[in-house]
Amino acid sequence: MNERGGESTFSFDEERIRERLLSVDSPARVSLSHAGFENAAVLFLLVAHAPPRPYDLVLFRRAKNANDRHSGEISFPGGRREARDRTLVDTALRECEEELGIPREKITVLGCFDDYSSPKRFIITPVVGYICPPFHMTENAAEVDEIIQVPIDFFTRKDHYSDTIYELDGEKLAIARYEHTSSEGKKHVIWGATGHLIARYVELVHGISLMTPSARRAMPADFVRLYRR
Repeated sequence: MNERGGESTFSFDEERIRERLLSVDSPARVSLSHAGFENAAVLFLLVAHAPPRPYDLVLFRRAKNANDRHSGEISFPGGRREARDRTLVDTALRECEEELGIPREKITVLGCFDDYSSPKRFIITPVVGYICPPFHMTENAAEVDEIIQVPIDFFTRKDHYSDTIYELDGEKLAIARYEHTSSEGKKHVIWGATGHLIARYVELVHGISLMTPSARRAMPADFVRLYRR
């Protein structure tokens, strides 16, 4: 691991992260829309440990639920936008409070990055925020099976990452995948939209690209073409 000024490259650096992100309404941010896709937001929640310890990313395994299209998957806090949400940032903070019990006023929002579309017809806006220890999380048992905190440097290593490649009209579409084992020996497969957003964040903030060369990420129109086949 590289060192800068006695601190780990992956120590929490608010200024560095903030300057690599955009506001949710920035014209420079890719903001997707497509008929038949719902708007949603996730909270890319960072735990700002004191240096030199790397900061963590908070994820969770969704509870088994027949009515949840993401049941059992590893996810970010988040969900679809509701009428009461003024912005997609509000959506991300509200969902985090509902799922993990973290009051929104405890979270400092740093910015957003480009939208991503999922095959389940969601356009997802990633909102990045952080919280400082100590803090308490209380999972909503109806939605959350297990909370997972992973040091960010785990996601920068090629040996933890792979792409599943799909061919579509002569193009290669890459679906990101991480395989993580907790200190308790629990195995977590982090893939799809969650895997993509992590890989994209690592590329934006830490300058580390893991995606297969010559491949690209899927867009809403790609999924529409797949649905019509």
